[in-house]
Amino acid sequence: MHGVLAIPELHRVYASANGSNELVVIDDSTLQIIARAHAGDYPDGVAYASRISAFANNALPGLSGRVTSTGQGA
Repeated sequence: MHGVLAIPELHRVYASANGSNELVVIDDSTLQIIARAHAGDYPDGVAYASRISAFANNALPGLSGRVTSTGQGA
């Protein structure tokens, strides 16, 4: 696990799990994993853009990264 980002207004914690190449979504009130998504090769960070309700994870140079909507509306 490299990148961890808490977004209080969404009640979510996003974490990049580099061992499984996933972005893990955790509900901050129950601390339960509520979603997993493929995040490219060796994800190592998470960023959030509140104006467009999207987050991104980055990967090591030369490997892929992803930008995804939170589904919370813009």
